[in-house]
Amino acid sequence: MNDLPSKKALESTGENYGFRLNGRQLIGILAAIVLLLFILSNRQEVTVEFLFLDFTTPQWVVLAVTGLLGAAVGAGIVARRAKRKARRS
Repeated sequence: MNDLPSKKALESTGENYGFRLNGRQLIGILAAIVLLLFILSNRQEVTVEFLFLDFTTPQWVVLAVTGLLGAAVGAGIVARRAKRKARRS
């Protein structure tokens, strides 16, 4: 009648049935939503001066690039910590 495994069978194998978010994933999703709302609410033109570059662009582009760079740096730090932890074990 039902081809799905029972809850008890799943608990014994350590597998998870369905979709669950842990706290870290939930915080990440909420932070991404807040960042997206912030980016979308700042659409005016701004002048960006960086080193010898000077250009005008919509502020949402600057915020999006900054957010993506921050996420990449954060992911690199997390990966480096995981690698160091695995190496110590």
